[in-house]
Amino acid sequence: YTFNLRDLARVFQGLLRADPKLVGSDKNELFGLWMHENLRVFQDRMVNNEDREWFKQLIDKTAKDKMGVGWDEVVGEGRMIF
Repeated sequence: YTFNLRDLARVFQGLLRADPKLVGSDKNELFGLWMHENLRVFQDRMVNNEDREWFKQLIDKTAKDKMGVGWDEVVGEGRMIF
């Protein structure tokens, strides 16, 4: 896969377009939005389930390491909807 800085900028654009009233009150809302934007920009281009699952695990590990919260704490068992 080939990604560039424009793709990374799309993640930040998605975060910056969020209503601060909706994501500012609960940090998990912001973390969930960050996860969603990464999945939208990067994972949506992946062509097989193995790569998509790898990317989801990468997002989970990165969130746990850097933010102290993982996929299950943010999303739970349901689907992520924004």
